[in-house]
Amino acid sequence: MRLKFTVKNSALGTARRLSAKMARGLEPYSGPLADRLRAFFGEVFDSAGVAGGTGPWMPLSPATIRRWGPHMLNQFSGTLWASLTQENATGLTKYGTASDRVFGYAVLSPDRKSLSVGTWDPITTFTERGTRHQPPRPIQPTDIPDRVADDLATIVATGLQADTP
Repeated sequence: MRLKFTVKNSALGTARRLSAKMARGLEPYSGPLADRLRAFFGEVFDSAGVAGGTGPWMPLSPATIRRWGPHMLNQFSGTLWASLTQENATGLTKYGTASDRVFGYAVLSPDRKSLSVGTWDPITTFTERGTRHQPPRPIQPTDIPDRVADDLATIVATGLQADTP
């Protein structure tokens, strides 16, 4: 599922960017626009969906809390949250062991006119649609607040001004 909208080791980061570009034919992007979109996803998580127009999400059931303990909604392992809020964040496998796979992405379209920030974490299928036992808690925003849209427009305008001779 694609949602529109730090590894400090530079050799590893470069290898991952090249891998993403070769695998998908898309240009990885890093910069203030992706950073602002990731911050917005953080707001969506922190507000239980309200910031993106999809909440408030249903609270955890008593059975879930008994089985897994209390935890933030859509943040059981932290992989989904990290993939949408941090650049080059790796996640956990379904068994809870560390993975070196990067689930999040920020890529430019081939014509360099659109930016997609999203996740490859397969759990998004369940968060967006729900299951028999879990209500939907969609992360993909249906609404972008004016203040976020204004921030994004300012970042784009500032970048365009910087590129003008």
